[in-house]
Amino acid sequence: MGHFNHHHALAPDARSGDRLVEQLAQLGIKAEMLREPAVTQVLSGDAAPALLLLEAGTDPAYALAMLQRLALTTRVPSVVLGFRTPPDTVADLLEAGADDVLDCAQPLRVSLARVRAVLRRSEHRGTRPAEPAAVPAWRLAPERRQLLRPCGNEAALTTAEFDLFRLLSSATGQIVCRDTVALQVLRRRIDPTDRSVDNLVMRLRRKLGEPNAVKTVRGRGYMFAGFDPVPLRVI
Repeated sequence: MGHFNHHHALAPDARSGDRLVEQLAQLGIKAEMLREPAVTQVLSGDAAPALLLLEAGTDPAYALAMLQRLALTTRVPSVVLGFRTPPDTVADLLEAGADDVLDCAQPLRVSLARVRAVLRRSEHRGTRPAEPAAVPAWRLAPERRQLLRPCGNEAALTTAEFDLFRLLSSATGQIVCRDTVALQVLRRRIDPTDRSVDNLVMRLRRKLGEPNAVKTVRGRGYMFAGFDPVPLRVI
């Protein structure tokens, strides 16, 4: 085993993940720093790593997107590496599937101990639970402009209906006002008597077949409440 200072913290720069990978290797733990375009290669390789590391950086959107993808493709534990990450963002990362969120500002000894704890939990339950991949889910593929039902069939949405669903689902649990829908989906302003947005929402509900997924908040706008009991996954 190599020697290094367990009390030294990881420097918060783009190479901090690579250094943690090296230090874990000295302890006999194979970890992979997950970055594009090597994602597919890492996940499909014959010698799967014991741990996947992702960097949250200043914008955690990449880590969140990758965690959603990992939940569908692998059972290997994943840990996000950040630097003074806001508590709300830490919660988002954990809910998205991260097994832990490490802070570069904490002593290296703490980071290594938490990694070992993740691996122990993984071994105890036979690696990451399979439920996220096994449970049927609605799947949204923004780049392909597809919304797939849990059975695998595509929901046949018009351009406006798809844009409305993507807008509302990107703000799940939050109210989106009629004016925002009009500007971002219909590409125009509407007056209070214009029912175009309301009619579009009604058509989307009918297409989804899930009347409680898109709620009308009287006088304020619309909200995507999610599908019950199956989740929505972005792929």
